[in-house]
Amino acid sequence: MKFRERTRLPLVYAMAILVILSASALAKERLVIAVPHAPGHPRAVWFEALIDDFKTEYPDVQVELNPRVSGSRIGYPDTINVMIAGGNSPDLAYVLDRDLILGGWAQDGVLVDLSNHLNEHPQLRQRPFLDNVLRAWSYNGKLLALPVGVGMSPLFYDQRLIDEAGLVTPSDEVDRGNWTTETFLAAARKLTRVDGSGTTLQWGLGTLWDQDYVYPAFIYSNGGEILSEEFSRSRVHEVAATEAIQFLE
Repeated sequence: MKFRERTRLPLVYAMAILVILSASALAKERLVIAVPHAPGHPRAVWFEALIDDFKTEYPDVQVELNPRVSGSRIGYPDTINVMIAGGNSPDLAYVLDRDLILGGWAQDGVLVDLSNHLNEHPQLRQRPFLDNVLRAWSYNGKLLALPVGVGMSPLFYDQRLIDEAGLVTPSDEVDRGNWTTETFLAAARKLTRVDGSGTTLQWGLGTLWDQDYVYPAFIYSNGGEILSEEFSRSRVHEVAATEAIQFLE
């Protein structure tokens, strides 16, 4: 298997704030922001700092964080859905799972198209947003979220183990244009050590990030998709996705 050229960044996930009320929320005197983190969590602290900066510039606007669902990426969207159903949805919501969350909210029509705001607001217009990240948070030609950060999952390697195995470093392979899934797999296999009883003494690859990030990263890098553009059907059964999953297995 050889990963196809792709406009999306491989091994990248986007984080975004979604506006889920009407555009009039921008003119409200009280804004409610939902984040899936408990007080004291680094990201909650970061949001509180952003709110303080916002209050300095807009002192007449009251801003509060609600709800704070501690560490629950599953319970968090459920909480937001209940709030939406009850007509008490937050003005802004922080989300991570594009396919699972954006799809439902976009289809239900509870999100505001931010395209015009991005073009008209001077501070937003000057920010160097990555086009592929903006496309990832768009639906039917509408920009429904803005990224507040992009995280990458880099590949670290042990130079000593690479040298002992007589391998070319991944960095040098990249410079030569030879870092493909084939060379990646071959290196991992050569770095794996098994004793006579079949016990693995050294693994050729270990993942430090959550498994739910690993599979999408390789699926997208291989030209696959998890859900269709309209978020109405699964695409993990298609060749590009199954190739990536089989490669990891």
